[in-house]
Amino acid sequence: MQNSQNIRLSLPSKGRLESDALDFLSAAGLRVFKPNPRQYQAEVPALPELGVIFQRPGDIVVSVRQGSIDFGITGLDAIEEKRGDNGDILILHDALGFDHCALKLAIPESWKTVMDIASLKNYSASVPVIASGGAEKSAHFADILAEGKADAALAASLFHDGKLKIPELKKELQMQGVVVRL
Repeated sequence: MQNSQNIRLSLPSKGRLESDALDFLSAAGLRVFKPNPRQYQAEVPALPELGVIFQRPGDIVVSVRQGSIDFGITGLDAIEEKRGDNGDILILHDALGFDHCALKLAIPESWKTVMDIASLKNYSASVPVIASGGAEKSAHFADILAEGKADAALAASLFHDGKLKIPELKKELQMQGVVVRL
């Protein structure tokens, strides 16, 4: 890598986001040259002043926020998760058209008519419904517990990472009519 690189771009270091980002840049005439697949640095021959660094998706957001990277390509889920308290991230384009994030809900096979949160609220069963994944704010939990009628929703990683505080979540849920233990 040349020392004259003064613009730093970060890309996901593995998985579908990495290959989609590389394909996207290549289609734009910005092929990324990475001589060794185990390296975490690369260059774009068409733009010698651009240095490319490969990182985990969440680390891209943190690096941009801290200023060690000028810009990056990563998922909106990583941005929402790692953007920081003051939201110090500017999203230049939020619909590149690759990869996706989805809320997964495990339900019994006999519930053939349940296709979304709206149809879940019309279903009654003796099996508890536990929602897992996709929630990032108190309002998401209120939606699935009040509107979707799930019996429980997993939140441990959000509490552990400090993204949500238990008293704040309980207050929000109580305001939305969800019964909580105080």
